[in-house]
Amino acid sequence: MSGLMADAAKAGGAKYAQMCALAYRPCACACGLAADANKEPLFFTKENTSNGDIATVDVFLPMDPQWVLLSPALAKATLAPHPSYAASSHWKFPNAPHDLGTYPVRVRHR
Repeated sequence: MSGLMADAAKAGGAKYAQMCALAYRPCACACGLAADANKEPLFFTKENTSNGDIATVDVFLPMDPQWVLLSPALAKATLAPHPSYAASSHWKFPNAPHDLGTYPVRVRHR
């Protein structure tokens, strides 16, 4: 974390570094780590303010620059589940998935 603080202070000053430190915790705490069948890491974000979607593109893309800096493996792990899901028989649409569903699984009544 000290490297992040030093880089942020150099880029934008002490107040900018403090803002970066404040952003680190919610980025890290909003994620869950798992592994796929090949023991490759999967890093899932969770929306806390909507319906509980996991691995939502508009949530992990803004936080990925932080993971690229701190752990490129985690940045890759946020992206990895989407191509697999899009290529599976579960995804039947021509567009890319926006998220991977909800957790815990919620039954939606129509």
